[in-house]
Amino acid sequence: MNELTSHWSPAQAQALEYAWGEYRVWSATARQKKQEITQWRFSVLIFSVTGGMLGTLSSQFTELSGMLGTLSSQVKELSSVIIGLAGTGLISASAYLGQEILKPDQERLFARARSVAEALKGTIFLFRIGAPPYDVPEPTPILMQRVQELLNQVKDLPAVNLTPGQKLENLPEGRLTVENYVRERIEDQVDDFYKPRIKKYEKLLNHWRLINFCISLLAAFLGVLGKWTAAWVAVLTTLGTSVAAYIFANRYQYLLVSYQATARQLEFFKNEWLLMGAPEHDLEKRNRFILNCEATISTENSAWMAKLLEKPKESVEP
Repeated sequence: MNELTSHWSPAQAQALEYAWGEYRVWSATARQKKQEITQWRFSVLIFSVTGGMLGTLSSQFTELSGMLGTLSSQVKELSSVIIGLAGTGLISASAYLGQEILKPDQERLFARARSVAEALKGTIFLFRIGAPPYDVPEPTPILMQRVQELLNQVKDLPAVNLTPGQKLENLPEGRLTVENYVRERIEDQVDDFYKPRIKKYEKLLNHWRLINFCISLLAAFLGVLGKWTAAWVAVLTTLGTSVAAYIFANRYQYLLVSYQATARQLEFFKNEWLLMGAPEHDLEKRNRFILNCEATISTENSAWMAKLLEKPKESVEP
């Protein structure tokens, strides 16, 4: 370990606690915002689909109920109106949620909170292992300055309120050797973050694509039955488009590919380091290994943030 950074002073321990607490705050903020966006986005999908189906059912209710012959004309007409109003209400709610609650600004807030949280986490690891710029006798001022710079990026955002105990939950302990860095940072990031999410997004992507395929098959089947199904074919076509837009909005394909690439790159650096004999006392090789790993994680985070902040395109994923 670098002799200049081998001592763990009370000031450094306090600075670590402060930085970790801010990481916990902005990580929780990003998680909460992500959950809200995901829930509302799914609600928009359900509302728009259900509203379209009810609108079509309303226009055909009199004819369909006539086949049963059990309802009076007044009841049929009233039921048709009620169903139509319900459909209109759901479509209106879907439009409102899409335009007001799911504005691009909401996703930008989430992206900024997550970006700062990840940057704080990376900073903490560099500080703990004493990699540049923290390979100096007293790295605490550098850490505090960096934390302040990151917090200035989100000073206009509302943050989740955490108790002092919640802020210090899972607080890392002191300095790191490179061996511990590999275990706590690289292996944890790959095995406990990227790989589980790769499996999750593969499953979600396949799930929604299967649903879209089934919708297309059903639309094709109804299309050959006769004129009375034409309205339902239109509903299913709209549903298919909505599902495709939902897949695109959640960026499953992008996240899947991005996480795969980043996990592979981190595993490459890890194996390269081990094949070199893990020369921890060679400061140049040690620092290059650490900084390469942190740059890889940072690049993935920056690219992901840029993806969220880009203007939406008119096309959607198939």
